[in-house]
Amino acid sequence: MSREEYRNLWKNVEPRKKHQDELMEKLTNKEDEVFTMDQKKNRKPLYGTVAAFALLAVILVGNSLAGKNPGTGTPSGEPGIIKYSDLLFEEPVLVEAPEPMEGQSGKIMPFTEELLTESAVFIKGTVTDIDFQNDQVLYTVLVSKVYGPSEGVEEGKSITVTNDLYTYTSLAGSVEKLQVDRTYLVPLTLREEEGQEIYSVLYPFAPQIQMTKDGKFLYPDHYTSLDKEEAKVVEMDTEEGYGYYGTMKLRDDDLFEKELEKLAETYLSQP
Repeated sequence: MSREEYRNLWKNVEPRKKHQDELMEKLTNKEDEVFTMDQKKNRKPLYGTVAAFALLAVILVGNSLAGKNPGTGTPSGEPGIIKYSDLLFEEPVLVEAPEPMEGQSGKIMPFTEELLTESAVFIKGTVTDIDFQNDQVLYTVLVSKVYGPSEGVEEGKSITVTNDLYTYTSLAGSVEKLQVDRTYLVPLTLREEEGQEIYSVLYPFAPQIQMTKDGKFLYPDHYTSLDKEEAKVVEMDTEEGYGYYGTMKLRDDDLFEKELEKLAETYLSQP
């Protein structure tokens, strides 16, 4: 999605003009800024300081698109559409999170596959625990598969994935947030901090690829390399909040993980 197309999404939202102008200013500032680092291991994710209010702006956009079902981009009841409520997932586990800090600011931009160059590793893993410490959310993830370079991550072992607290609390009540007992295919960044290696979700503000209990793959359509004609559109008929502005898709073919492996090798191998 181009920057102009992203701006045009605002035409579908009608908050008070002053508030809309303020949000647009935050979302589009420093448009030409370029981030470069010498070593991938020592750099933080590009969007580590993205604001909770910017997430809310995207949620408003995603839930107001021309009377369509949120996230589908296609009216329900047509061939090739499956309801989210019909997918098989583990029952949700209630997690009590602390209140987010106030006064956070930053900007958010749409995810593109090119951002995967910021990742160190792409894993499939099951979230076994979620904890909160020092304004951070800590996910314990049991890794079942590594796609592409491993960067020290071993299959069959657990790792701790750490992100800022507001990346979780901003999505409270939303299907986008990571949940206990759910299995995700997710790119992670890696940095060194006080002699320790810290893994983080690359882009925690949009849905991650998720595997159902019966081996199907639910993915956001910003993974253009994985989007095939035979994929089904998923109608997000959920009572939980949902703010992704794109379309969720479902694939259940044997080639999905092979194509993901190729995608990971393409971008994660870049210096």
